[in-house]
Amino acid sequence: MLIHDTAFSPRIGLAYYLERTGTVFRASYNRLFDTPSLENLLLSSSPDAAKLSSDDDIPAVPVPAERQDMYEFGVQQKLGSRLRLDVRRYVKTIRNSADDEQLFTTAVVFPVALSHADIRGTEVRLDLAPVRGFSAYASYANARATDTGPSVGGLFLGGDEQGVFEGASNFPADQDERNEVQFGVTYSHRSGAWLHFTGRHDSGLPTEFDPEEFSGFDPRIQAQVDAVRSRIKPRTILGIAVGITLWRDSRLSPELQLSVNNLTDRFYLYNFHSVFSGTHLGRPREFQVRVVFDWQKRQ
Repeated sequence: MLIHDTAFSPRIGLAYYLERTGTVFRASYNRLFDTPSLENLLLSSSPDAAKLSSDDDIPAVPVPAERQDMYEFGVQQKLGSRLRLDVRRYVKTIRNSADDEQLFTTAVVFPVALSHADIRGTEVRLDLAPVRGFSAYASYANARATDTGPSVGGLFLGGDEQGVFEGASNFPADQDERNEVQFGVTYSHRSGAWLHFTGRHDSGLPTEFDPEEFSGFDPRIQAQVDAVRSRIKPRTILGIAVGITLWRDSRLSPELQLSVNNLTDRFYLYNFHSVFSGTHLGRPREFQVRVVFDWQKRQ
């Protein structure tokens, strides 16, 4: 609403299927043009709000649009008649990297932009086609996300992130997670009943806090933070869901579902004192019951 801007945004993709081995090679290039989020965009660029900053020399600057070049290379391989392996490598180079900043300790967030960002990683996924009612998948992702200052748009309030907004140094982005593993196993019975068991392991996101404050944290927080590595400690969260279709011959075909998230009721942190995202606790064990109706046309 404050900046008029345009960009050329092509997408190019190419895939080649090698029938003899059941292999698919693919590559793509995407040039993306993203406008900043609208939530509190005017606040982020307000000269009056800039008076709240601890540094009077840095004015509020309108947030520019983000420009991103994304390259992806992948291969998909059939392994026998039931397995499929997929490997993907991607690289993203970003100018005017968009993020959200928090207004002190309130729930108000507003968009900001940093000079550059670099995100690159590798993803591997293995899928099992249904065998006697069973199907499954497992995936692994390794990524590195780096932001580079200084701030090029948005409201700067100072404080712990002052070096981030003023300097040109590199630092781990809030989403910089090196290792992530997920799996799921599903069993479907011909009666309409099914069971789905899932798990996820995360190596932990970066944190940003004064080491002298660590001893004053809640003991549960201390147990989840690696103060030496400045990262959240690894965690594994499990979940299970079951369901059954009732009155399968009816028009509505209602399905009763019960799920349990965070099966072991583990206390964990999603992020903690991160540069932009603040602190979020993981959800405790929760039970969900749903009834799903599927309206079907009569034959």
